[in-house]
Amino acid sequence: MKQHETKNYTTQIMTTLRSIFRIFFMTLGMTFIFSGTIVSFIILSNAYFEGSKSIDISGKIIDYSLGSRNNKHYIEIKDHQFERIIKLQVQQPYQIGQTFEKRMYIGKWGLLFLKK
Repeated sequence: MKQHETKNYTTQIMTTLRSIFRIFFMTLGMTFIFSGTIVSFIILSNAYFEGSKSIDISGKIIDYSLGSRNNKHYIEIKDHQFERIIKLQVQQPYQIGQTFEKRMYIGKWGLLFLKK
């Protein structure tokens, strides 16, 4: 690894520790970039690859929460069509026990999304 630093350490241990420190943080940074790229690819390919189909989601809201930092609303509904609990981020507040109905799309990877 070519070093562009002019500082010379008096011991070889400090030079080695500096190199290990740099390699560790460079590897950590590249891991975050790679992970973000993969997650973005999954989300985009879910919506734009062929095979997405329209479904109607309806069910009772069994849990509601408000995000602490960003004022986003989260609900959990018991869906009648799939017989499972679905967690969604929504635009407005809802009450527990209220009926939630929405036409959504299920993509290639099985993730639900809305088209705007």
